[in-house]
Amino acid sequence: MNGSGAVTLYGGRFTTDGLGKVLSFSAEYPDSYIGGVALSWQFAQLGKHIRLEVEGQVAKHFGAQDHWELNALAIGRWVTFPWNA
Repeated sequence: MNGSGAVTLYGGRFTTDGLGKVLSFSAEYPDSYIGGVALSWQFAQLGKHIRLEVEGQVAKHFGAQDHWELNALAIGRWVTFPWNA
């Protein structure tokens, strides 16, 4: 299915603590947040397992950080998993 797209909205809070502290709910979070939107578009499919996509992201940082972030990327996404059936 070539030419399909998606929109993703995301947000979060900043920490310098490691994953272990985050998962154990003991991380410290300063007053710093992010909110963003991503637009992706599938431009090719390799067989039935892999989709090739491009994505652009725009995010805004709030609180202790105060700047914009722009990202662009190419993605190879594996799409077939046993639980899909």
